[in-house]
Amino acid sequence: MPTAGDWKCVAAGNNRFVAIRTGSNAAASSLDGITWTARTMPASREWNSVVYGGGIFVAVAGNLDSGAISTDGTTWTSTTLPVFGDSSFSEWVDITYGANKFVALSNSGNYVGVGVYNSGTNTISWTPRTMDVIDDSSNRSWQSIAYGNNRFVAISNTGEVGYSFDTIEWYPATMPSQDGSTAHNWKKIRYAQGVFFAVGDTGERVVEADDTTGPTTFAATSFDGVVWTERELASEESWSAIGFGNPYIASSDSTTGKKTPMWIAVSDTSVSYTHLTLPTNREV
Repeated sequence: MPTAGDWKCVAAGNNRFVAIRTGSNAAASSLDGITWTARTMPASREWNSVVYGGGIFVAVAGNLDSGAISTDGTTWTSTTLPVFGDSSFSEWVDITYGANKFVALSNSGNYVGVGVYNSGTNTISWTPRTMDVIDDSSNRSWQSIAYGNNRFVAISNTGEVGYSFDTIEWYPATMPSQDGSTAHNWKKIRYAQGVFFAVGDTGERVVEADDTTGPTTFAATSFDGVVWTERELASEESWSAIGFGNPYIASSDSTTGKKTPMWIAVSDTSVSYTHLTLPTNREV
């Protein structure tokens, strides 16, 4: 990368990759993922996530309700996320794109911000929404959001799920747990080829009467964000990110290789990663 630091955000779109370093105004772009060119964000912020959709990149930060947009990953323009009732700043932790809109997730307050891009003015109009999916209306620590199968699905670090088809009405669901009762510490959800995939760690909670330190093999997948299937990863790690791709895998018996659909989970405590190939047909 062009500079050393905490490169936290990455997205692909418009035939390029874009990465952003949190706690700074540093960004970078690359056409091949190998050679990177330094770019500059509008301000130094705690950048948490970036996504590509509708012809633009959109990034959100964890402070000052800050966001940024770019059509090419080179030049960035500021955008301000919506302010809610008490006018306090929200920590925007993740963002996704679907159904011609961007949906940014606030860590607290059970809030999302719904953004619609205007290409004529190169601006986003943001609307605040409340995920009214918690019975007692208490706040949850929301961690990640993804779009797929015609719905938005958000997860909290204690396993609550909020899903919506239109970003206006939200419905509750629940993530699985390792022992049937202890909440897993969910960190990231992503969608590809008909599957939602979520990873995390134990959060050092007690699982099956035993204290834990965080690393785990536990994960979960779902076709609809409502009914979840437990998955076992290859090794115990504090899993923090998940992504999907079709990497080229060289054939062992010829010079002809193939592209293999594959999920990759990444740990935040070591250089470990694991991959898992899942069925994409509900009948399998």
